[in-house]
Amino acid sequence: MIKMEISFIHLLLINRCDDSHKWYADKIGQFVPYLSTEKGEHRSIDDGGYTNWVSVEDSSLYKKVDPDEKEI
Repeated sequence: MIKMEISFIHLLLINRCDDSHKWYADKIGQFVPYLSTEKGEHRSIDDGGYTNWVSVEDSSLYKKVDPDEKEI
């Protein structure tokens, strides 16, 4: 099995979840990968590695800062 590490420039912070059936219900206060935004939903990757959705109202979008990155 090949292990692959993927680095995401943008992350979603899960702020809340009012539906215990959503895949991110147990992730309040945690960051999850961000892929895109479409029709009021952020596209992310769930724990199983599948593309899944996060409500815009339930999350905040952040840019990951690299401490070694130099400004030009």
